[in-house]
Amino acid sequence: MTSPACPAQWEGELNDGRMLYIRFRWVCLEIRVSPEPTDNIMEAVNGNVIYNKSISDAYDGSIKLSKVAKILESKGIGFSYKVLNGDVELDYG
Repeated sequence: MTSPACPAQWEGELNDGRMLYIRFRWVCLEIRVSPEPTDNIMEAVNGNVIYNKSISDAYDGSIKLSKVAKILESKGIGFSYKVLNGDVELDYG
């Protein structure tokens, strides 16, 4: 997790080397990926939107990563994670 405060956001790397950026703010879940493999997260922050949808009725910026995983899986986007030593390790298919 990038920040424990609102908005909820995560950064990660896809298996193909592209960067991934997930953000949930004011009921909107947005997921972006960098167009090319990189180690610069800003390439994903400003990259291609692969998911953008309002998923709640309340204006809130907090979401559990397990809910993000379920939403992505329901859309056919492979996504899994595990918690190691208090940190989240992400694995994307």
